[in-house]
Amino acid sequence: MLRNISDMDPRVLPVIPDGDYGGNTYASVRSFQQAYGLPETGIADEPTWHAVTQTYTQLLPQWGSPAVIPIWSQGQTIQPGQFNYHMYLVQAMLAALSHFFPDIRQAAVSGTLDPATVQNLIWLQRASGLPENGALDTATWYYLGGLYRTMTGNGIPALPGNG
Repeated sequence: MLRNISDMDPRVLPVIPDGDYGGNTYASVRSFQQAYGLPETGIADEPTWHAVTQTYTQLLPQWGSPAVIPIWSQGQTIQPGQFNYHMYLVQAMLAALSHFFPDIRQAAVSGTLDPATVQNLIWLQRASGLPENGALDTATWYYLGGLYRTMTGNGIPALPGNG
């Protein structure tokens, strides 16, 4: 944890995790204690341990990539009328895409592949050259994800006049 913290906070000396509480570890712990207002003993006592774990937990999102959530199973198909928790996400993605494509209609985020969502999926399937069946299958999921990422980017709308 100290090695990762030192990557984000230059006040903390880097340490190579080698399983030995030697001079480098001592110096890194002491620099952490100094940076975070703890008594500078170089010993990883309980208050230091708690401060290191808390700091590590707070900094973790800054140096790691967000977790990929693999929700789709190859070969999975959700048929019209079926309930599936993944439909909440699909319906929210379609709601966002409706801001870019007037043919995508706002639909309830209900978890059910309802008639309005079926029509939106048929539009997507037509635009993607897929069979127009209104079901959510692997190919439709693939194109929906790609279109969503392309159109929404990081999720922050472009300012008027900035493209």
